[in-house]
Amino acid sequence: MNNILKKALQKYKSLAVVAKATMWFLICNVIQKSISLLTTPIFTRIMTTEQYGYITIYNSWFQILLLIVTLRMDYGVFYKGLNKFNGKIDEYTSSMQTFSVIIAVLLLLIYSCVSNIINSFTELSTLLTIFMFFEVMGASAVSYWSAKCRYEYKYKQIVAVTLSISVLNVIFSLICVLKSTDKSTARIIVQAILYFVIGFGLFVISKRRSSNGINFSYIKYAFLFNLPLIPHYISTYILEQSDRIMIQKMIGISSAGIYGVAYNAAMVIKIISNSINNSLIPWEYKKLEKKEFDELNTTLNSFMLLFGTAIVAFISLAPEAMLFLGGTKYIEAVYCIPPVAISCFFIFVWGMYGNAEFYYDANRFTMYISMSGAVLNLILNYIFLRLFGYIAAAYTTLICYVLFTVLHLCFANYISKRKTGIRAFSYKAPIIYGLIVIMYSIIVSFIYNNTIIRYTILIIILGTCFLHRRKIKSILASNKGMMKD
Repeated sequence: MNNILKKALQKYKSLAVVAKATMWFLICNVIQKSISLLTTPIFTRIMTTEQYGYITIYNSWFQILLLIVTLRMDYGVFYKGLNKFNGKIDEYTSSMQTFSVIIAVLLLLIYSCVSNIINSFTELSTLLTIFMFFEVMGASAVSYWSAKCRYEYKYKQIVAVTLSISVLNVIFSLICVLKSTDKSTARIIVQAILYFVIGFGLFVISKRRSSNGINFSYIKYAFLFNLPLIPHYISTYILEQSDRIMIQKMIGISSAGIYGVAYNAAMVIKIISNSINNSLIPWEYKKLEKKEFDELNTTLNSFMLLFGTAIVAFISLAPEAMLFLGGTKYIEAVYCIPPVAISCFFIFVWGMYGNAEFYYDANRFTMYISMSGAVLNLILNYIFLRLFGYIAAAYTTLICYVLFTVLHLCFANYISKRKTGIRAFSYKAPIIYGLIVIMYSIIVSFIYNNTIIRYTILIIILGTCFLHRRKIKSILASNKGMMKD
């Protein structure tokens, strides 16, 4: 055992800094999401569905406010800025943090003048909204600082800060929620204070390392570069957050809380899809460059099949997942999990084709798709929430992501044929696999009450995977080889 540990330690020490950083970023992300998932059953059991609904709605509005304050300049454009202003990394980071704080303060002042109007629309109190602004200031500072550390491969600092926030948030929130009668407010305030304090500390550190207060040329560069993508980011957030807000407005805060638990349960698998897709990007670019489309399709289709199988297995265990996360008072939302989980499958699939669009510098089409999807989602929610209740929101989300996948597949093939004369991607595999997971979700929804049939199907799936374990292992091994390809 000691020899195995020594060999593993030696192998780890021999890894390049980039490999170590990539590994720890992934581990940190998984641990952070796992902490959030594993503590959900605690909070859902000590809160009412209405109290949990307020937290769900608060987080939805928080994400929208964060988007407005940062304009998502802490995403890809920030890395391009770090590369462009390589000798002034601290000054660039400090300027972006300061800009977000200024925007947040200005919006807070505007809010103070029209608080009654905004409160009546969001159904959040003035106290919670003010704390939301402070949390946004802290979260934006943390986000810019984290991006800078990723750029410099300072993974130890990110792991320390990220896990500290997650652990302290759970500990202090649990203590305050247990002692408070207004549990949702206590949970929100603890989270807001924690992010603000840590964000303020990182903001001060960046300021001390920077020789300038704020350089508006950095902000101008980032803003102009990011301007065409802002509609895409806004549309994405509408698609992700509008469900809960519309459920709140049209059905009730309690239903928004129940839906939020089911949505979070299903969206956990996005961790896997994002990790796979991030590892595919450089490899996929190389295959597109070499026009090795047959190998590209074979590998992508294999990952598609593997991920689809994992989602089918997850859907089979949806009742147990809901009982674990929320208990019997949330079990009715189990029917939201299949469509939301399948949405993750289509998010994973269209991401493959989106990579090709970025490779061919044709990413403007992404903006048009996102805007169309956001508008369609709002329309469908408005129509079907009234007719079928909050479960309809899960299916409207699925419809939009299916549309995303079809449009991205068609456009990726169109642009690749225009650039190379060859259609890069196969239509057959995504259509077949997509139909299979959709049909399975429909069937399993009718047998959730029959545990024997569900477990029999699950055993068959696991048995099939076991029989094909060598092929699965080779697919997973190829993922490692992509880093060297």
